[in-house]
Amino acid sequence: MSAAGTTGSAELGRPDRSAGSALAAATLVVAFGLVAGPIGVFAGIATVAIWYAVGVPYALAVGHVALVALVPGGIDPLSFALVEVGFVTILLASVADPDRRPIATVAIASAVALGGTAWLVLAFQPLWLAAAAQLGVLATVAYALHRYELVSLGLVTDDRESPGTDDTLSDT
Repeated sequence: MSAAGTTGSAELGRPDRSAGSALAAATLVVAFGLVAGPIGVFAGIATVAIWYAVGVPYALAVGHVALVALVPGGIDPLSFALVEVGFVTILLASVADPDRRPIATVAIASAVALGGTAWLVLAFQPLWLAAAAQLGVLATVAYALHRYELVSLGLVTDDRESPGTDDTLSDT
């Protein structure tokens, strides 16, 4: 938050009234319309309304649920990619503030890394093994972030002594 203060909408990833946000909203609505027809346009408008009301994470969640509901029989990869481009545009439009760009960079890099891992493993192995690889990657990244947090908060010391060599306990 800057010294001058910001509105609560910027903190929640809500769009501003810029041309970039309008273009992102239009892209998402058109993508939904191309994939699912007129009912898809309605789902795109509902997703954009959620984006304006409560922010990006909720819009992405509602949009993906709507996408699954619109194509219950499955979706071809091109149509899926088209709608995902719409989702990425609303993500990028909400991080136009330079202070939020590192968060977006991490989110997009994570999505690319996890998607790439799943795609690579699934190309050569069965689905259950791809899912296990995803869980392994997620667990490793979660642990690395946990350790980074401990070190950055100063909760971990650089004590190189082995356990059990504490002289304070041997005085009894």
